[in-house]
Order: sequence, then structure tokens, then C-alpha cells
Amino acid sequence: TAEPDPSLIKLLAKAHALQDKILHSNGLTLDAIARRERISGSYFTRLLRLAYLAPDITKAILYGRQPYDLTAAKLLRESRLPLDWPAQRRALGFT
Repeated sequence: TAEPDPSLIKLLAKAHALQDKILHSNGLTLDAIARRERISGSYFTRLLRLAYLAPDITKAILYGRQPYDLTAAKLLRESRLPLDWPAQRRALGFT
């Protein structure tokens, strides 16, 4: 039985929360939002990229159906994923 990984889920939740803050920032810069969140600009952008994962990848992670070796640390480390969803699937081992 697949078990969701709380660390991966927390990472995705943070990513989507940051995306929401950008959408409702009233024109604040990304640097200003990162400072407000008390995180570095680098960490901010790595997290934000995860908000653009293919929907089926996000769903698989939420249901614990990600590849065995996909950890939160690995996902954050490899956050420079292509925007192309099939390429994301290949890069993260979903195909």
C-alpha cells in the first residue's frame, strides 16, 4: 500500500502557498515576498518551481505513489525541472 510522504506533501504545500502569496501580493517583488517569509531568494525560487509540477505528479505525491527514491530533499535539489510535463515525468522517474 502506498504511503504518502509527509515531507514531500509539506514541500508542495509550501510551494503552492508561495504561489498564492505572489498572486495576492499587490505588486510586491519576489525578493520582498521572500524577505517577508524569512527565506532566502534561492530557497524561495526553488520552492516556487514546485508549484508548476504536472498535476498528475502532484496527485501521485499526495497519494504516496511517487517513485521510491523521490524524497523531499531530492525534489528540492532537482527543482530546476522543465516546464514540459512529459519531461518532468521522465526527470523524476514517473515514466
